[in-house]
Amino acid sequence: MISQSRLQELLSYDPDTGIFRWLPGTKLAGAIAGSRAVLGYWVIGVADKSYKAHRLAHLYMTGAFPTDQIDHINGNREDNRWVNLRPATNTENARNASVGKNNTSGFKGVSYHKDTGKYQARIMVDRQLIHLGIYDTAEDAHAVYSAAAKDLHGKFARVS
Repeated sequence: MISQSRLQELLSYDPDTGIFRWLPGTKLAGAIAGSRAVLGYWVIGVADKSYKAHRLAHLYMTGAFPTDQIDHINGNREDNRWVNLRPATNTENARNASVGKNNTSGFKGVSYHKDTGKYQARIMVDRQLIHLGIYDTAEDAHAVYSAAAKDLHGKFARVS
């Protein structure tokens, strides 16, 4: 694992833009380091290993390699500005996830309830799926989910 001092010998990090650049004395001096990976994260190959840029930003700024997750507050995996990054547990990071690809209602926490022809709102709390009710519209169910998420998940609540 790379150290903060070695990282700072090879790369500069601009906390206002989230961009890493190769420093003078390196083969690619001045160039933006890394590339966008399959899942949307910016990945940088340094010291014979690939690292996600948001994890390197944490090391660069704090001196410690993160032991847990580093969450992108705005959900944009390419936005590695320091103000957009925060330490998070796996649970907190999952709470800040966007609407799943297989979601058919268009709203996080809302699914179609085929037995009633209505929409149900549910939320995960401490690994338990909590039923919030069944509603006539997806929008009504989402309003209930949003209120519950803000109350139960606090600053990690993502409602859209």
